[in-house]
Amino acid sequence: MPISPRATPEKSTDSETRREFVFAGLVLGAVLIAIAAMTWQKWPDLLVDFGVQLYIPWQLAKGAVLYRDIAYLTGGPLSQYFDAAVFRIFGASVLTLVLVNLALLVALLAMVYWSFHRAAGQVTAVMAGMVVLLAFAFEHYSDYGIFNYVTPYSEEIYQGMVLAVLTVLLLCQWVATHDKRTALAAGFCLGLVFLTKAEVFLALAVTTAASFLLAWRITRKATVALQGFGLITLAGAIPPLVFLLYFLRHGTLRESFAWTCWAWTPLFTTAAADDRFYRWCLGLDAPIIHVKQMLWQFGGLVVILTVCALVFRLCRRGWRAALGWIVLAALLVKPALKFKWEECGRCLPLFCIVTLAWVCWRARKFGWRSATIFGALWTIFSLTMLAKLGFYSRIWHYGFVLAMPASLTAVYFLVRLLPDALEKLGVAPRLWRSFVGVFLAVALLELMLGSKFTYQKKTVPIAEGADRMWTYSTNDDSTGVCMAQALNWMQLNTPPNTTVATLPAGAMMNFLLRRPNPSGYLRWNPPEMSAFGQSNMTRAMEERPPDYILLLGVDNSEFGVRFFGDKPAFGQDLVQWIDGHYRPICLIGDDWKKTGAFGIKILQLTHERQETSDTNFTILH
Repeated sequence: MPISPRATPEKSTDSETRREFVFAGLVLGAVLIAIAAMTWQKWPDLLVDFGVQLYIPWQLAKGAVLYRDIAYLTGGPLSQYFDAAVFRIFGASVLTLVLVNLALLVALLAMVYWSFHRAAGQVTAVMAGMVVLLAFAFEHYSDYGIFNYVTPYSEEIYQGMVLAVLTVLLLCQWVATHDKRTALAAGFCLGLVFLTKAEVFLALAVTTAASFLLAWRITRKATVALQGFGLITLAGAIPPLVFLLYFLRHGTLRESFAWTCWAWTPLFTTAAADDRFYRWCLGLDAPIIHVKQMLWQFGGLVVILTVCALVFRLCRRGWRAALGWIVLAALLVKPALKFKWEECGRCLPLFCIVTLAWVCWRARKFGWRSATIFGALWTIFSLTMLAKLGFYSRIWHYGFVLAMPASLTAVYFLVRLLPDALEKLGVAPRLWRSFVGVFLAVALLELMLGSKFTYQKKTVPIAEGADRMWTYSTNDDSTGVCMAQALNWMQLNTPPNTTVATLPAGAMMNFLLRRPNPSGYLRWNPPEMSAFGQSNMTRAMEERPPDYILLLGVDNSEFGVRFFGDKPAFGQDLVQWIDGHYRPICLIGDDWKKTGAFGIKILQLTHERQETSDTNFTILH
């Protein structure tokens, strides 16, 4: 028999629910506006990744075909074509993409609040929304402005996550009601996620499989699960089929199939994932150390929670409860302020495992309700989203998306499940939630202050109008200032209808200049060179040489190399070819070959090698 989708752990009237929704909307909306205003136009990284997310949809809106005309390794086609449609309607600019991503953030917050409110009540839902806003959406824990929801390194990872959250909610609804239309909607969203990022789809696929098993377990009827499987599969095939038909207009069947499944193609056809950078991302460089830190962090948290529960049990009411609360706060506030909260994600895998076991135990004892269905499926989704982080679970770097669901699972456990259980042992839930809430506020404040410190260092403007951004001053990082100078120099000294290539990265410059890169290869880092083949990339540059090349002195030490052109495996042949066909006309910043500091060399295409004289070579510091 279908389970009522409106079953909640707390009964409330419709008027109370509306008041709670309005209150949460005002609070979360005010926080969102405040943080957006504080960080306005300071989110992007001018050099790394985000420029590609602007350049590709701009070119697609002008008629280019993804994967055929522009090489792209990061993800599937959905997000780039969606952003291209937005650019075509509203105009291509940094502000356009920022507003789209902020709108998606509002939708994500609404889904998170609504789902946790139904499953765990107002307090948990508001705290979950705060965690999304203060710990993830605008995070800037490192110097790279690509791990936030406003200017992410990959539109696919962000949009895929938003679609995946919607799909999980639809799956919960289907398990509770067995409604066919809900299954079709979930399947369609699943098909959309397939066209974004492989890691998000894998997590969602595992969650979908769990929903089939859960529906079978609840109804004791295999036909319900099989019917859902059929409907979800049928609807899920529609988005990939649409893209396959589109790509067939521009390539062969084999090419079209590969382009449609491109989120997966690099995983099975290249060795890019074997790069040492990705080994670090997975924690494979020091797995034993990461596991020990995970166990220590989780064990320490268990000890703290146990001590707090014992104190609150002894001090249940009146002045004793207040005294116990104050004493615990005094003992823990100093360690809380000193703790490095950016590393608090290490224990998230164990949190998810414990939460899943707890939810399943409660469901077996009291039956499956909407709240427990959501708790089980959300926790499974959270745990599998952590897979790409491997042994090194974290909320920063790739964790800004991959660890967000698991962090909300931790909130769900600490604020809803645990106090409900402790109440039977004599611990007042309100006392417990107030204590957890205060320390969660401390953690979020520390995280936000860390990001604010980074944002405050961005004081130099670059570009104008809807493309305006702010970057670091020379005292903190000369990269942005050099790129601003290069942009101005190119606008003043070169024709507007010329082509430009930035090596080994820097597609942001192409977008801000509104000048295409004819080679189609936007990033020359070891993973992409491994995926596409360095010889193929070099041949494309030689066959379709740009009018100008900007060589950037980017340190690529995280990939095991340093400057582009230093080694045969890292662009040496191309740099030698450039030396024979281009003449340097401007140096901005430092000559990295001599000083090791960042600089930009601007070179112009010539038909034959020309020696540079002092009269036609500019140096800007």
